[in-house]
Amino acid sequence: MHAQIGSLDVSYGVNGIRVLHTDGTVGTVRKILPLADGSYYQVTQLDQNHVAAVKYTAAGTIDVGYGSAGQSASIPILLSSAVTQQDGKLIFVGITTELHSDLHHDVMIARLTTSG
Repeated sequence: MHAQIGSLDVSYGVNGIRVLHTDGTVGTVRKILPLADGSYYQVTQLDQNHVAAVKYTAAGTIDVGYGSAGQSASIPILLSSAVTQQDGKLIFVGITTELHSDLHHDVMIARLTTSG
């Protein structure tokens, strides 16, 4: 038996739904990226031109072993998207105006290690 297109995957979370807890005090949540082991990244907008990742354990607590107390370095990027690679590394894609005084809109790709 196959699930219908658009049906919830009951093998994920509870009846296909998993609630991921985030920390809004760190910044504005832009994206949540679940990992295969149940942990997840919260991509956070720190200010107008900077984003960072906060990593959570499968239990939903901040993974203090990641980066500095669970948060990656601040990345100067106007974020368009973020994805994880199969090895758990996080990739940010966007443009940057901060790195150039003449306001270029160059494409920027930043990759974070699995340790933040």
